[in-house]
Amino acid sequence: DKHYDGTVFHRVIANFMVQGGGFDAKYQQKPTRAPIQHEGRAATAAGLKNQIGTVAMARTGDPHSATSQFFINVVDNAFLDPVLIPEGDPVPRFEYRGQVVENVPRAQLLNHPQLWGYTVFGKVTSGMDVVQKIRQTPTGSGGPFPTDVPKTPVIIQSITLLP
Repeated sequence: DKHYDGTVFHRVIANFMVQGGGFDAKYQQKPTRAPIQHEGRAATAAGLKNQIGTVAMARTGDPHSATSQFFINVVDNAFLDPVLIPEGDPVPRFEYRGQVVENVPRAQLLNHPQLWGYTVFGKVTSGMDVVQKIRQTPTGSGGPFPTDVPKTPVIIQSITLLP
């Protein structure tokens, strides 16, 4: 529907990711469709992880808030992967970032905000050299953002959905 035409990469962090899809060249937020349901655990179970070159949905602190913004991982970002919750209720034993939790109600873990992660939905199959150039562009403040904005705008001219 041409939503992405003319949008910019508004957040570039060289050792992390490049983000775009939500703002025009004047840093005006574009209207979007309604947020989508978070599908990260299903994507992770299918083998999609936040690795270099993968494309994931950007969102707010609400896991079900993703609309149009996306990011491309420029390094492996395993800490962004949704955490798969072991079977059982209560979950007999669960380890997360070095912490061991035992006999926790399943719903408490399923809804824990730090365990949702970010949903990977694609991978750059060609043009990673372009992503690397975006990654290396100098950044500073721009529009409403105090940091991480490319000093020279990186504009998406067009995106086409291929069958």
